[in-house]
Amino acid sequence: MNPRLILTPFLVSLPYAAAAQDFAVPLLTAPSGYGSDRDWVPPSASEILDGWSFGLGTALVYDSNSNPGPTGSDDDGDFIWSVTTSAAYRTKGTEWFMGVRGAVDHSLYFDNSDLGGLGYNGGLDFGYNGGPLAVLGTFGYSFDRGVNRLYGGYLESHRFNAGLSAAYQWSAKTSLNARLGHSWTDPEESGFGKTETTSFDIAALWRATPLLSIGPGFAWSMNSGDSQLDRYAYGPIVRAQYKLGAKLAMDGTVGLEFVDYSGGGGTDTSFTAGLGVSYQASPLWGMNFGLYRGTTADGSVAGAYRESLSARLGYNRRIRRATLNLGMGYEINNTKYPDGLGGADGAGDFLTFDASLGMPILRNRVLASTFFNWREEIDGDSLFDTDGYQLGVRLSTGF
Repeated sequence: MNPRLILTPFLVSLPYAAAAQDFAVPLLTAPSGYGSDRDWVPPSASEILDGWSFGLGTALVYDSNSNPGPTGSDDDGDFIWSVTTSAAYRTKGTEWFMGVRGAVDHSLYFDNSDLGGLGYNGGLDFGYNGGPLAVLGTFGYSFDRGVNRLYGGYLESHRFNAGLSAAYQWSAKTSLNARLGHSWTDPEESGFGKTETTSFDIAALWRATPLLSIGPGFAWSMNSGDSQLDRYAYGPIVRAQYKLGAKLAMDGTVGLEFVDYSGGGGTDTSFTAGLGVSYQASPLWGMNFGLYRGTTADGSVAGAYRESLSARLGYNRRIRRATLNLGMGYEINNTKYPDGLGGADGAGDFLTFDASLGMPILRNRVLASTFFNWREEIDGDSLFDTDGYQLGVRLSTGF
């Protein structure tokens, strides 16, 4: 089970780094509240391949708490069956490229027939890598469904992100990197508000050693929601990149935020951080680590912003023809209000664990896997109990 770890130290969804940066290490984004188990796209079609590719997958899952109720109530376990079809296309150019991707899925809850149904996602990516300049643009849209721990229950929501990143090699030792992005989330359930984020950052990197590049920069972001005062943040950042061949890579950013709220909401100071580390010890095993620290509008609590610190450690191991993936994450959330406002606390602290074991079968035409995911709120005052686990099997193929 490979969650989509998106490259950005701030609140913008930029799935890939510009090619001129030599490598791209995935960083954690602001927590969405959904678990990684919702991503059932067949692996052969979830990445943009050379030319056309198609995928078909099916999964049977038992969720011990598929429709969370009030704290202290009995968990509502259910079996969920899903079928996914996907397609992707990428042009064959080396200097310019463009790719499109899309997937449609249908999920059926055996006991809670009012849940599930049709879902979909799609995107467009384009890029240029010529000489000293590399540019990458991406657009993505999805309709997500499932238990969302940050909203305290089953949630259906529309999500959109768009990003543009560029890297320019100024000289042999200096480069300029810039990123711009916009994203929004719109829950369908009544009582929850739409939230939006726009962000920009630029940094000048100096190659201090053959392996390390580091430099200062500037970042700006704007967060808003249907029930929130607009939050404007700006301030200095420091970005660093490190690469040791194909074995070790790191990309990290830390920044100071000076915050202004609209409508007389006052001012504040905060900081942001993003870190991604990838370590491939050998062809047999590797590890990765992601960290995120930032503030986003909380669509589940009127007027509130959510200050999050989240980290995830992953491990992968080849065992003959099989691949084992293990991951553990911890997430700390604090509720913040502009001056003059107050209210309920949002989501608390969460611990997650995921494991999967997969291998090719039927002459390597089909990937079969079994997976386990666990989630628990460690500290918080949530009115709904989203603790639970998922256990399932999945078959997928691509052509």
